[in-house]
Amino acid sequence: MVFEANGLSRNRFAVTPTRTYETAVKRNRARRICKEAYRHLKHRLDTGYDVVFVIYPGSDSFDARNNQLDDLFSRAGIRRKYG
Repeated sequence: MVFEANGLSRNRFAVTPTRTYETAVKRNRARRICKEAYRHLKHRLDTGYDVVFVIYPGSDSFDARNNQLDDLFSRAGIRRKYG
């Protein structure tokens, strides 16, 4: 994950899987899962950041990605303490 303040009142979010996924179908599925996980977590985040995720092959389940994103946001310090 790479993030930087953008000076806006909202977050901007991008996902890019590596090409080490075997097919475009698997890359797109991983991207969709990550976007859905972000959609479920975005209300817990501070605003004003550009966030880019580089996804590597691994567990492509929603629960696994959701836990990974939540952990990354907490480590980065952009997750709200009360949310």
